[in-house]
Amino acid sequence: WLPKFYSIEDFFFKIINYNKAHKLDLFFTFYKLYAKHVKNPQTIDQCYKWAPILLEDFNEIDKSHVDYVKLFNYLSDIKRLDSWDLELPVQKEFANNYLGFFEKLKVLYEEFIKELENNSIAYSGFSQRKLADNPIILKKWLDKEGIKKVIFIGLDALTRSQEIIIDFLLKNKACEIYWDFDKYFLEDDNQESAKFLRKYQYKWPALFKNIPTDFLSISKQIDIYGLSKNISQSKFLGNILLNKKYNHKNIKRTAIILSDESLLSPVLESLPPNIDSINVTM
Repeated sequence: WLPKFYSIEDFFFKIINYNKAHKLDLFFTFYKLYAKHVKNPQTIDQCYKWAPILLEDFNEIDKSHVDYVKLFNYLSDIKRLDSWDLELPVQKEFANNYLGFFEKLKVLYEEFIKELENNSIAYSGFSQRKLADNPIILKKWLDKEGIKKVIFIGLDALTRSQEIIIDFLLKNKACEIYWDFDKYFLEDDNQESAKFLRKYQYKWPALFKNIPTDFLSISKQIDIYGLSKNISQSKFLGNILLNKKYNHKNIKRTAIILSDESLLSPVLESLPPNIDSINVTM
């Protein structure tokens, strides 16, 4: 028996029971609403040049759990100030159309969300915000599935919506978190890799009781080789593995990290014949 594994993004889609929307589905849904609400809308091919950027902004707004009403009102006010000194009739007409679009952002966003809900599809930020705003959905799903606890492994930079969801789970003792870090990185403010972990340590101190110290306590041997070509590097790696005489047991604690994914094929071809079972992660 094995537990069910999900990426954190797929996990949220699973809970709300929505399908992940394709980018084209999002665009056509948005354009239908844009053409409906905006005076003098652009053609669909013109809109396609900038709409994906706006849709990604919607995604980031939801991930950050921003008050979108205040944000869109602020943007509208800024654009109104930017066009304050336009006096020529042609410029005024263009400015009015431009400002009209920003004034409709709130309506476009709200109706866009409603349309996605009606079709049971969502983008990542929307799935997160929906659960952050309605954590009872998460509780009902856990009860329905008979799941008492969710385990999160290797979290790093969480969005604000994800933090709210995890806060809810921790409050209800429905989750545990296993971090991937070391005391050396966590306690040194100059180590950027632990920037977010230090934030979570301050927020959830009870989750950081047993801090590993492997980085400094485990001895290391570092060898540096200089080789000019990719194929030479791959062949040399094969020789290293062969000379170290790895067997079926100790090879399980061996990792090969490639800086260039194009090296994967020649590396696989260069592995010694006694290494027959490997796991490849892209």
